[in-house]
Parts: sequence; structure tokens; C-alpha cells
Amino acid sequence: MKVKLSENIMFEHIKEEGFLFNEKTEKIFEINGTGVFILKTIISGLQEKNEIINAITEEYEVEKKIAEEGFNNFIKNLKEFNLIIVQE
Repeated sequence: MKVKLSENIMFEHIKEEGFLFNEKTEKIFEINGTGVFILKTIISGLQEKNEIINAITEEYEVEKKIAEEGFNNFIKNLKEFNLIIVQE
């Protein structure tokens, strides 16, 4: 699975808070610190699910299962609002 931001989506962050702005709908979505980390990881070039989960595990020192559950929930929420593109 590969993940990337959808077109017309802007990502901004200040420290541990972030925002996704949909230029088309002009809606703003607030992102927590873990979400900011995940999005920064994706933007930096890690787009494979396993790579991102490994990065979460290292950054937050959590078990892989916990990191994967959090990642899956976050991606599901972003997908619902068409903020990201997921390629299986």
C-alpha cells in the first residue's frame, strides 16, 4: 500500500499541531501530533505502509501492532474526506 496527499490538499504544521486544507472545498482539518508525524513521513518520501509503521514504532517507541492500528485509523479518516490517495 502506498499513500500520498490528494491533489488540492495543503499541509501545514506548527510544532505538534497540523492542518490539512482542501483548496477545492476550502475546508480545514486539524491533525494531532502523531498525524503530523505520519504526514511529514509521507511527504519526506516514505510512502509504503510498512515503512511508515516502522517509523512510527521508532519515533514513539510503541509495539508494531499499536502503531499499525493507529496508522490504519488515521488513514481511514483521511480517506473518508478524500485528503489522501491510497494505492493498494
